[in-house]
Amino acid sequence: MEANGHHVWPSVQFDQNFRKSNVQMTLRTFFFLSNKLFFQVKTATEGYVNNTGKNLGTMEGQVEGLTDRMVDVDSNLNYMLGQLSLVVQEFNQVRTIPL
Repeated sequence: MEANGHHVWPSVQFDQNFRKSNVQMTLRTFFFLSNKLFFQVKTATEGYVNNTGKNLGTMEGQVEGLTDRMVDVDSNLNYMLGQLSLVVQEFNQVRTIPL
């Protein structure tokens, strides 16, 4: 206490405590925001991974469908080539008949 009755704060101690408090508050804020950002990135990444899995599953089904369709087309093409061969044989037979 000073002579006039007012309490004197030790300014050095107050400044040190204030700085320490500010550093602690800044660190808490930083860690809070870092944690929040981490969970946002984690959630977004999980969403992308899940959607990629679903898309791959869909594409797998589409590829299987295309494969089945290609087998059908191949079978039809073989049938048509066989029929064309018969038509060519018949045409050659008809062509060799004297008029």
